[in-house]
Amino acid sequence: MKIFNESPVSRPVRLLTALTAVVLVVVIALVMLLHALPSSVLELDMTANDLYKVSGYTTRMLQDLEDPIEIRVFADRASVDQRFVKYMEKYVALSPLLTLDFIDPQKDPAAAKEFDGESNTVQVRNASDGSTATFRVSGYEGQDAAAVLYDYASYYTHGTQAPVSFDAEGRLAGAIGTVTGSQRYTICYMSGHGESPMASSITTMLEKANFDQYSLELLSAGSIPEACDLLVCNSPTTDLAEDELTMLKRWLADGGKMFLVLDENTLPNFSALLKVYGIQTEQGYLADSANVYQQYADRFGMYCFHPVYNEDSPLCEGVVSDGMVIGAVPLSLVTPERRASETEYFMSSSTSGVNYYGQADEEIEEGIYYVGVVATEAVGDGKESRLTVISSGYYVSDTILNNFPSLSNSTVIMNAVNANFDGKTTVAIGAKSLGLTFNSLPRTTPYALFFILIIPVVFLAAGLIFWMRRRKQ
Repeated sequence: MKIFNESPVSRPVRLLTALTAVVLVVVIALVMLLHALPSSVLELDMTANDLYKVSGYTTRMLQDLEDPIEIRVFADRASVDQRFVKYMEKYVALSPLLTLDFIDPQKDPAAAKEFDGESNTVQVRNASDGSTATFRVSGYEGQDAAAVLYDYASYYTHGTQAPVSFDAEGRLAGAIGTVTGSQRYTICYMSGHGESPMASSITTMLEKANFDQYSLELLSAGSIPEACDLLVCNSPTTDLAEDELTMLKRWLADGGKMFLVLDENTLPNFSALLKVYGIQTEQGYLADSANVYQQYADRFGMYCFHPVYNEDSPLCEGVVSDGMVIGAVPLSLVTPERRASETEYFMSSSTSGVNYYGQADEEIEEGIYYVGVVATEAVGDGKESRLTVISSGYYVSDTILNNFPSLSNSTVIMNAVNANFDGKTTVAIGAKSLGLTFNSLPRTTPYALFFILIIPVVFLAAGLIFWMRRRKQ
């Protein structure tokens, strides 16, 4: 006699219960596994300014690492800016030779003392030779050099921490370059011709990347020092002397490298120097009716426009937004006097570019003119001369770089500098803005009208129809 008769539904219930238990175990194990993974694996960078993106220059630098590098952050991991934490995790994941540790000096003073670490600092140490470099985790804009900068005025006035800029990549690249013994390079800024100072944002990036920077007056010096790795001349207003022109021609022919910003077309000796390498300055100023920034047309007319970047040029690597050119001298390419040199453009107008110098309307012809050109020449013994030219002083000015940090100007400028050093051992990277930035929109296009006009009208019409139908019910 059976004491207990199994219900026909009891077996499926038991199977369902067992299956549920197995699923729960798998889900819990999966959650624990995902929780253990770093944010560099779990999260995608959806920020407007690619906050967590690592540049190609940094990636190549890390690929060339030979020594193990220890990175220690002396701060409470939970209290520091979490954008900094996420970036650090993503950064160290790029190379097996990088390690990352957070040490809170208040909770673990013995460890902080052992590694000689101060609170709110990052220590980068070469494990092979013990050399170290440090920088601050956070600080205030204009007062500190740090990975995360805050607005001091906001803190002083309201007691709030308003983030301004994020510079973790640049600080890390500079520190790693220091401890790995990367070669230091020297940049000389020409003076004596009414040159404008180089933008502070650019000189800060170069200082951070371990460049030595000096002023150089050619006539007083009598020659260009052998230690000068890059000669920069920014927006001269008076011309070269004949002796200076001869000096520069000889120096470039011997493998020198020069970065020239020339926005005057009335300096014949500077123009003669460019013509040696097949670059000709035209007599007028460049306007572009197709790429004009409409919101600045009342002030600058069609002379304020966004350039067309040459996607095949390494100087345009990493460009993800428009740039801004104002008052450029049109450049064209001619047969170079040094036939072995090669010249290519990296910035130009659209096909609607106009070289305007006061001619009548019927005499105006549209076409492509160049704003950025680079000329190179192999001169033997593995040397290469390099002349980089940008024909707009505004393009490299603090006026644009500071007020419109979302533009691509600083990216192109730093690419132009790095290209002189192959981008292998010295990396100059700018900070990324964390504050509110104002977009500079070029001339309205049908594509923009689709988002600005058509989509809102469609939604308003749909809402009106829905409302009318509900009212009739």
